[in-house]
Amino acid sequence: MWQSLLWSELCFFAIEVCFLLLLVDTLLHSNKLQVQVELHYS
Repeated sequence: MWQSLLWSELCFFAIEVCFLLLLVDTLLHSNKLQVQVELHYS
């Protein structure tokens, strides 16, 4: 019983981590794009 619970918690944790990584990646890319645009037009 507790093993399946542990697995579901691990899966949930893994999904959260992946989501956070994607979010950070997206933010970093958008920041880089903004900086590039600012440098280009300055």
